Amino acid sequence: MFQKPFSKKLCLFLLLFLLTLASFFRLSTVFTAKVFSQLTGTLFRKEVTSSTLTLHYTLTEPESYGITEIPVCFQPSDDADAFSEHCQKLLSSLDPSCLSRSDQITYDILLLLLRQNQTAAQFEGYPEPLGSTIGLQAQLPILLCEYRFDSARDIHTYLQLLSTTDQYFSSLLSYERQKAARGLFMPSSCADGIIRQCQAFLDADLSDHLLITSFQQKISAMATLSSDEKQNFLGKNRQIILQHVLPAYQLLIQA
Repeated sequence: MFQKPFSKKLCLFLLLFLLTLASFFRLSTVFTAKVFSQLTGTLFRKEVTSSTLTLHYTLTEPESYGITEIPVCFQPSDDADAFSEHCQKLLSSLDPSCLSRSDQITYDILLLLLRQNQTAAQFEGYPEPLGSTIGLQAQLPILLCEYRFDSARDIHTYLQLLSTTDQYFSSLLSYERQKAARGLFMPSSCADGIIRQCQAFLDADLSDHLLITSFQQKISAMATLSSDEKQNFLGKNRQIILQHVLPAYQLLIQA
């Protein structure tokens, strides 16, 4: 049977509907992509500014990424878990089908990592930052020796960070006491190994100490500094090591 063709009004209505639907889908796609881009950018800046060492080893020009304040700390702040949970909720609210293929892959990886972090948060007290071979007390001097000096600002930031070593070790010890209270403290053999490492660090001749000689070499190589500036920085470095770094290792031994 011959069917009556659509009326012009009906065709116009369908066309407008399809255009509206396409426009909505386009807006939804653009909105989702924008939110995702902002989220990943925020996550990146949050991660690289979690500590001075992380930022310094990752970016040469933090300002290019909107980072104007340089953190002076060895470890992330305590709001990491809350921030991770917030990001997971925001990420779960987005429709990944509105993203590009590469962003969809990033979306899946981020969501997996955030969920794993949430699961790992249930096992507080199990991670062990210290160790008789590659614990933080052994890694820290090496990381500090490799800290790059490109400007006087880098030196000032380094010295500020160095002066917080005793505070950092105090926070590590507070964590170890919490572990011990829950029956999760390290084996005594491991503790003995850490003590021996710390004692060897303290017994080193100060004039030939790793943190003294490496600092001298980097300062000497900076042509932008005057002789007086170099001597001033060398004196400050030595003073901070005596007042904050060596006492931190002694504190670790005693605790």
